[in-house]
Amino acid sequence: MIELWESYYGDSVESRKLCNDVTKWLQETEKTSSLQLGHIANIYSAKKKLNDLIVLEPEDIIRTARIDSNDLAGIIERRGSAASKVFVALGLSCNTYKTVTLNDLAFILSNCEEKPGICKGEKDYSEFTLGQDLEDIKHDNYPKYDLDYKLNSEYKNELKYLQQHGYIQIDNVKRIMFVHPIYHFATQLLFKKQFIDILEQQEVIELIRKSLSSLSINANLCTLTMLENLYKENPGSELKQLMLIGMESIFPSVRDKIIMFFDRRINDLNESEQKKVY
Repeated sequence: MIELWESYYGDSVESRKLCNDVTKWLQETEKTSSLQLGHIANIYSAKKKLNDLIVLEPEDIIRTARIDSNDLAGIIERRGSAASKVFVALGLSCNTYKTVTLNDLAFILSNCEEKPGICKGEKDYSEFTLGQDLEDIKHDNYPKYDLDYKLNSEYKNELKYLQQHGYIQIDNVKRIMFVHPIYHFATQLLFKKQFIDILEQQEVIELIRKSLSSLSINANLCTLTMLENLYKENPGSELKQLMLIGMESIFPSVRDKIIMFFDRRINDLNESEQKKVY
């Protein structure tokens, strides 16, 4: 175990001592003496700096090492409705390589009725084909939110919890992404559970609608991917109608994604839906 540990955290005195402390806890508590490579990789995904890891108790380090997507989904759900809502909203709007800004996330979590990412008919935004990270928002005629949306204190606390535990990272220009696919997959599990729960479904549907109407192309595409995955498991009219909202998107790549998905499922669309897509 020490060789694997040092490949991530180095061979300093502090690093070796912490590894020994974890090993001792395993020997005394579970009668085993080591963690596997995947476990140490989980620890490193959550805490890349040794100084951040040293402040944790050995038991907390072991828990971090062994967390999987189901565990994390359960942890977040038990934290309450605000935690679940923030977690699902993040899963719908970003992943481990696509980011979402704090401003876009605040819009998705808001109760507003505006839909700036949906074509209104009188304007054509088809020239906006670049990703959010390429700063297409600097175009003078790029649509903007009516308000300067902010996260409330409860949502901020949950975001801080996710960041402090190493599940997400926020860069210096306020872009958020997941640190590891395990953590993002946990959002899919919680999303699926809530979508099929009649008592939770409406709030999840509202998050979907807000994400698809946001000005984040990443959020649009991530939401469609989440819907596609669920649709493949259990095709349904509700899911299909939500996906077709994207055909009114101001982003051509969003519309293209829907067309490509239903190209292979043309029989799932009735005549009016086919006209909308094609």
